[in-house]
Amino acid sequence: MKKSLISLAIALSLSAGLSSGVVHAERLALRQNFNVDTMRTGPNGTSLRHTTQTVTDHGFDRATSVTNAAGKTATHAVSATNDATNGTHTREVSGTTFNGKSYSGESTLQKTSDGFTRDSTVTGPNGKTSTSNVSATVDRDNKTITKDISTTTPNGEVHNTTVVKQYSKAEGAAE
Repeated sequence: MKKSLISLAIALSLSAGLSSGVVHAERLALRQNFNVDTMRTGPNGTSLRHTTQTVTDHGFDRATSVTNAAGKTATHAVSATNDATNGTHTREVSGTTFNGKSYSGESTLQKTSDGFTRDSTVTGPNGKTSTSNVSATVDRDNKTITKDISTTTPNGEVHNTTVVKQYSKAEGAAE
């Protein structure tokens, strides 16, 4: 169960970053190169975190390493790329846990004439893969977004759902 939750958390972090190419494009204009070192002390001791972000012409690359109080290191890397010509936004994630196990994921958002599609694949540290496919349609007349979502869990279970959400002009896509 715990490993499934880890895979779900990784999948959610991928999809959360890809919910809107427009939002990412706006953030890209504000993104900066940076290096940050942070020390945190908790009940298990002190951990050190180092993050470096480099802005690219069409996205960014970010690498984080965390060393815990026991001296073990975990890593997390994110690379995001926007292709305005093809209307795509791709995010790749990879890393290792404190126990040295690897995880990875990729999500591609493709703009369509009436919404978007998003295909995501995540391989957790247990080596099992989960996928998520979203097809979203924006109905500007009725101010709704309909998402047809299909998810395959690491155990092979398939879940399908449809979500319809009302939006105001401030929340929806520009007209």
